Amino acid sequence: ASVHSNQQLSTASGSSVQRKEVDYYLNPTELFRWINYRRWDGAKARVASHPDECSTWIVSRHSSDGRILWRHLPLHLVCMQSENVSADADESSQSIRHIEDLVDILLEAYPDAANSPDDQGLLPIHLIVANSPQPNERILNLLLMAYPTGVDVKDKYGRTPVDIVNEKAEVGPHREAALRAMSRARKTTDRLVEALRGENSSVLESMKQSSSNERMASQRIIMRLEEELESTGKQLEELENRTRDGEGNVNKLVDQVEHLKEE
Repeated sequence: ASVHSNQQLSTASGSSVQRKEVDYYLNPTELFRWINYRRWDGAKARVASHPDECSTWIVSRHSSDGRILWRHLPLHLVCMQSENVSADADESSQSIRHIEDLVDILLEAYPDAANSPDDQGLLPIHLIVANSPQPNERILNLLLMAYPTGVDVKDKYGRTPVDIVNEKAEVGPHREAALRAMSRARKTTDRLVEALRGENSSVLESMKQSSSNERMASQRIIMRLEEELESTGKQLEELENRTRDGEGNVNKLVDQVEHLKEE
């Protein structure tokens, strides 16, 4: 049976956003199968042919009550296997590059995966630093480029990725490289925040000035209308006076005509 025909849509808790889900046992995606069997070339080919599977959640539920045991995106699953993608892993450098490339195209196909927490509230960056004593620098940088503020997101234990690296990573160049990468991400985020604040401040000042100009223009229009209204009122008053004077003259003429008739 087709995997896609059995996909379900669920709504995230507290959100109106729907996400695609498949069951780990009943209808896992082909992309998940490739990743699960660590067939990285097959996984890359599947991303290229079926990019929608990059945003499809794989869910495992308890057989008795249906409660969720775990829920992951393909990116989470790759990062959970990051002990196999360390820079000094036994796998060949070619295999490591395949895995790095897989993370790259997963993020290209579905960038939001980098900022999507799993059922335990863990981001992919939490998983990669938690599952490898020597975090892969390229993968870490790819995740940080996709979601730089992830460096400050805390897991369910209140730990940021920096905290996890300090706690679990082996002392050495890989640990230092990971900390430098996350420091750069934080600085980049801080600069962006400051830039946005400055831009917002400029926009707000511009809006205030525009509002002030509009108020002044409105006041000038109101004053002009009031002057025109006053002038029109005076003209109407003069016209009424002239009309009354004209009516008086007509009455006088009528009286004179009547008088002449009587004579």
